[in-house]
Amino acid sequence: AFDAFDNPESPPYIIYLKFLYQLLRQEGFPVRQSWRQTLPGNQGEALAHLLAHPLEDLTDHPTHPCDELIQSLENWTRHESSIQIPS
Repeated sequence: AFDAFDNPESPPYIIYLKFLYQLLRQEGFPVRQSWRQTLPGNQGEALAHLLAHPLEDLTDHPTHPCDELIQSLENWTRHESSIQIPS
């Protein structure tokens, strides 16, 4: 994630979303089985697309629904983990 932030072409909101999702998975939280299953169709499809493609392929991706995905994932993280995310 830190290397990706060094690249001005990489959208920071996508880096953050992918980083937080992967961090939660690696720490053993059921983010895929719990949070991801609650997403509406368009958000679930957007998330699947973002996670499946490298950052280089996502530079033109719009922020929407990333803002909604980030908000939702941060809320889930606050309630389901001990990871501290500022409000």
